[in-house]
This record gives sequence, C-alpha cells and structure tokens, in this order.
Amino acid sequence: MERHAWARDSIEALASKGIVGGVGGQAFEPGRGVTRAEFAVMLVEALGLAGDTPSSFTDVKPGDYFYRAAGALRQNGISNGAGDGRFLPNAVISRQEMMTMAARALRSQGMLEAPEAGSPPEFEDFGQISAYAREGIARLAAAGLIQGNEGRIRPVEHATRAEAAVFLYRIYLYAGEAAE
Repeated sequence: MERHAWARDSIEALASKGIVGGVGGQAFEPGRGVTRAEFAVMLVEALGLAGDTPSSFTDVKPGDYFYRAAGALRQNGISNGAGDGRFLPNAVISRQEMMTMAARALRSQGMLEAPEAGSPPEFEDFGQISAYAREGIARLAAAGLIQGNEGRIRPVEHATRAEAAVFLYRIYLYAGEAAE
C-alpha cells in the first residue's frame, strides 16, 4: 500500500462506508486493474443507484456478486455493456470507460451539467479519447472531478483499483454536495 499512499485516505473512507472492499475478502490490492464488475459495484454503491430490473447481459447471472449493479447500470442508461449483449465483467476497465460510466451515472441523477460550449478540457491526450467518451469526460473535467496527472488522463490505459477509489471518492463527495 506504500506505493499507493496517495490513495490511502480515499480507500479508507470508501471502505468505512462499505463502498470498496478487499479482493476475495483479502487486501484491497490498489495496484491491480479494476474490473468492469468491480467498478460497477463501487459506482452503484457510491451513488446509491437503485435498480430493480434484472441484468439482461448474457454473461451476468443471478448469483453473481455484481448482478444487481449490472442491472442498475442497465436500467439507468449508464451501461449497455459491450454492445453485443455482454457486460464483460472480468475485463479490466479502461480509464475512459470508467469516466464515461461515472459521467452517465451522475447525469442520470441530474448531478452533472454540460461544460461551456467550445471549451474542451486541457489535457495533452484529449485527442486520444474515443468519441463516445468525450462529452462525459469534458463534463467531469468541468466539474473538477478529473484532474489528470502531469497534464494527461491516459484514457485508453487500464484503471487501477487505487485510481478508481480516488475517483469514486471525489464523486461520492460531489454527489453528497449536489444532494444538499
């Protein structure tokens, strides 16, 4: 955890609220890539998203720990999975996928405004962001929810569990302020 000391406060805060947990009941493993299923559960928990529609993804079964979260994402228009009926729960999520899901979740709750027209975020690698993710990432940047590292957000790289926790903690705090 020492390599990820920068994420310690966020991880501990989210763990105390039951939003994040260890891997297989063990340590948090902050440097490991976060899967789509893990991020779905954390996002749903962080925002308290409801969903009573069963998941209709072909690779999500009723006994899966992420079943309710996948259904909530689908029901709230946050994720349609891979576009072919699959959710790909065990795939490590990219940073732009993570940010897009979060932006859609916040928008579904009426908590994320559009940025001013013609003002794309000032990230060196903004051009590497896929078309589907640009609006959401611009909204998150305008709200101060993503800050990048050394002027970059590395959109196509895989997100680590530490990065997801820090990002989700910002979202958790933002959503709490928006609800007040």
